[in-house]
Amino acid sequence: MTKAGEKNQKKINLSLNESLFPIVLLIIFLTFNVYVYGDDAMGGSNQFI
Repeated sequence: MTKAGEKNQKKINLSLNESLFPIVLLIIFLTFNVYVYGDDAMGGSNQFI
């Protein structure tokens, strides 16, 4: 017996560059955050609008 939703699911294969892109982007944003707000940027809450 198979589940009803298993037939309709497609497996998406990502390349290494595509999978690392969000991580690299996060590191860039965090670096920019520390650059703008200084060393105490991670001490409290701040948001980019």
